[in-house]
Amino acid sequence: MARVSGSGLLRLSDAQRMVPGQAQSKAAGAATTGRNYRLKPPRQYKTGSAGPTTQGSGLMDLSGRLKISEARPRPAPAPQRPAASPQAGLDAQEQARRAQQVAIQAAAAQAAALEAQASAALSDAGRQSPRQSAESSDTAVLSGVRQSLVQVMSLYTVVFGVSWVLTSVLGWGAGELSLSSGEPMLYARAGVMLVAAVLGVVFWRQESPRALGFEIRPLALGGALMAAAFLGMLTSVVARFDVAAGASTPVLVGLLVLRAAAETVFFQGLITRTLLDELKNPGVAVGISAVLYGLYALTYAPIAAADGGASLYAVAVYTFGGGFPFALIFFGTRCLPAVFVCQLLIMLCAL
Repeated sequence: MARVSGSGLLRLSDAQRMVPGQAQSKAAGAATTGRNYRLKPPRQYKTGSAGPTTQGSGLMDLSGRLKISEARPRPAPAPQRPAASPQAGLDAQEQARRAQQVAIQAAAAQAAALEAQASAALSDAGRQSPRQSAESSDTAVLSGVRQSLVQVMSLYTVVFGVSWVLTSVLGWGAGELSLSSGEPMLYARAGVMLVAAVLGVVFWRQESPRALGFEIRPLALGGALMAAAFLGMLTSVVARFDVAAGASTPVLVGLLVLRAAAETVFFQGLITRTLLDELKNPGVAVGISAVLYGLYALTYAPIAAADGGASLYAVAVYTFGGGFPFALIFFGTRCLPAVFVCQLLIMLCAL
């Protein structure tokens, strides 16, 4: 803008629109009128520039017009999401592979720590004194003996109890020792012992029924035949079956085969074999098996009904004449057919 000395203002745009001649005439007119005008020279602009830019209030163009406008900030451009690239997928696979390697290394470190702990425990056990080692071994053996004795006695007690209930409570077995084919106790006793033997082997020892020892060994059979001949002669003198007159020989042989098979499988295939496997001393195992076989004679009705002396005599005969030699033969041969042949021949000699 231009400042005047008198009483007015001259717009800068008017002064800028004046050509030089008009500016002089304007000045002359002002001089004649007594007004003194003081004009600012026009601003010089650089070539190619549209005009000066004010700091905050506006722009001035070449035509001299003052444009007042507030400088408004432009909004910032929205960030663009980078497009998915194959390299990003490769980076994700690489991260997954590294995480898997870290997990494998952690598992390996944990396994190494457990192995170190086990080695330390073994070294500590190795540094024990011989006395401590012997005591630990004796404790383990005693624990195994107790467990096997409990298992054997539990199964034996079940079979003994069922047979005693059938004879003493239900009244079966009166004609059992006379080998009467119509006696149900003959078949019930054999069935109970066979079922108990199979269940004990499969569910208790977790073995196949073939593990009972049904393999035929010629040498074992030869030894069993010699033992059966000797024991059969003794048995025929000590005790004999009270066979009814006119009984069929094939029926008697069939009943003796059934009884010999059931007793051999239960007493030798399960009880004697378990005691021999679990106990350290085979003599103790054979002795326990023989005593259990002799006590089982008390479940026969005629023996249970006899007086005390006769019952004890029958138990002794069954123990030393049957249980002990049968367990001893199985210990030496581990062959059930040999024990079966020996027991069958002894009972045939007692007919």
